[in-house]
Amino acid sequence: MTEAAVAIAQALRRGEPCLAAAGATALAALLSARHLDNPVDLQRVLEMALARGLAGTPDEIRAGLDPDGGLHVGALLLELETAGTSEAKLVHALDGMLDGRGYTGRDRFLGRLHHALAGTAGLRAAG
Repeated sequence: MTEAAVAIAQALRRGEPCLAAAGATALAALLSARHLDNPVDLQRVLEMALARGLAGTPDEIRAGLDPDGGLHVGALLLELETAGTSEAKLVHALDGMLDGRGYTGRDRFLGRLHHALAGTAGLRAAG
């Protein structure tokens, strides 16, 4: 139990600069999920968005956490990397909009959100 706590604390310290961006993506997902054309597993979306805040490669992150946490976070990061699920695609879409890269998908709500964010040059850049 103590080893897991130490590993988690170290992972959080390494990811500190990225945690604010991950939190913004998670908040955008929380506020947007109910408006999407197709439902998503919001818990998985939030977990993926927050897991992105950890610094390092997926292998480094997995190795730096306790076995259960490492496997779980590693699976989330792999799902994000392959972007084959609706949940991973939503995280990527929100990241792009918040970073000012835009949105090219088909979801009507995300299109309207992108339009509403247009001209902000990315909320994270404006920070």
